[in-house]
Amino acid sequence: MTTLTAAAAQDRLADLINGVVEKHKTYRIRHGGESALLISEAEYQGLKETLQLLSIPSFRDSILRSIQQMQNGETVDMDEALEE
Repeated sequence: MTTLTAAAAQDRLADLINGVVEKHKTYRIRHGGESALLISEAEYQGLKETLQLLSIPSFRDSILRSIQQMQNGETVDMDEALEE
């Protein structure tokens, strides 16, 4: 993640916006002791949706079970899955 001062970001704002939208970059912009992140609207919406889904206990538990199964090698390939 690239960090810029607020003044530097202001001078390059159009380029930074293009970077976050077209190249999925993230920028940290500092002003004094504070900082903010510049991300695309699509990235922001995706993060909000992910947080919303993970806040549903049954969904979160299902994801965690799936990860555990994958780590334990309890997977099937696509052909096997389609046969069922």
